[in-house]
Amino acid sequence: MSEAGSWAHAGLEEFNQGRFDNGGDNLYVDATGAMQTIHRTDVNGDGHVDLVFPNSHGYIERGPTWIYSRPGAAGGDWGRQELPNDSGWMSRVCDVDGDGFMDLIVINGENGVTSELDSYVYWGGPEGLTGERIEIPTVGAYSVAAVDLTGDGLLDLIIPSAWVDHHNPGASRPIQVLEQRQPRRFADATGRHGLQGMAGLFVVG
Repeated sequence: MSEAGSWAHAGLEEFNQGRFDNGGDNLYVDATGAMQTIHRTDVNGDGHVDLVFPNSHGYIERGPTWIYSRPGAAGGDWGRQELPNDSGWMSRVCDVDGDGFMDLIVINGENGVTSELDSYVYWGGPEGLTGERIEIPTVGAYSVAAVDLTGDGLLDLIIPSAWVDHHNPGASRPIQVLEQRQPRRFADATGRHGLQGMAGLFVVG
């Protein structure tokens, strides 16, 4: 040991004979013989400690619905509108209420915690989606068909229910039918139609 109280080594081979013991949980020696820390807190090398926050895979999956609009000029940035939802498994664009403007149906299947979620119909207007919506209680909903079942010019909704918990085997479940009796007003006609499905993930309309 030198007078300064440090150990002197001659080369990497001699240095490799040492041990860090418990003090070396965050240390290693590189090929040049330099002692390095495993967890680098100064990530940009400016001499200051940086804070790093890694993201793990979340179990609550509730990402928003994004709607992108084409720019007015070529090469411009696309505009983005954000709509909240509760998993956003699939969506369908159509004029649900027959007013001449496109609406957006967002089906919420599961969010990592439950599959008993509301699905949404966002209403459109002259300037696009207004942000106004209705909420439809659904269970294990992964798809929707919008069809005029009654011939009144208003679209009705058919929503299959796959399962209450996707960890369990598929079982026979009613397929939800919502009849639009008046614009933007739905009545549950599931029992009257009597449709059944087992682990239904898709419906064509």
